[in-house]
Amino acid sequence: PEPTMRRMLVGRRWLSRFPSMEALRAEVGKDLGWSSTVTIDADRVAKFADATNDWQWIHLDADRAKRESKFGGPVAHGFLSLALVVPFLQDVVGVDGH
Repeated sequence: PEPTMRRMLVGRRWLSRFPSMEALRAEVGKDLGWSSTVTIDADRVAKFADATNDWQWIHLDADRAKRESKFGGPVAHGFLSLALVVPFLQDVVGVDGH
């Protein structure tokens, strides 16, 4: 049988390393670990707004967002959150040869 996942200490976090995509697929539904954390501050949101031409007030105008948003303040772009999936995944999972 194919070897299974092995854990590797990388810095201060554990990386789940798999010998193949098939071995990774066998782990669907299981906890593989945690990624590093990233601070999403106003500067990062503003840079993302510039990069995507999405300058909606809900992202950039803290005073208005505090007054008018049901969230009580500015909200990061959904695509900014989605864009972080790849680096977070690379923090947690590796597949040999990929």
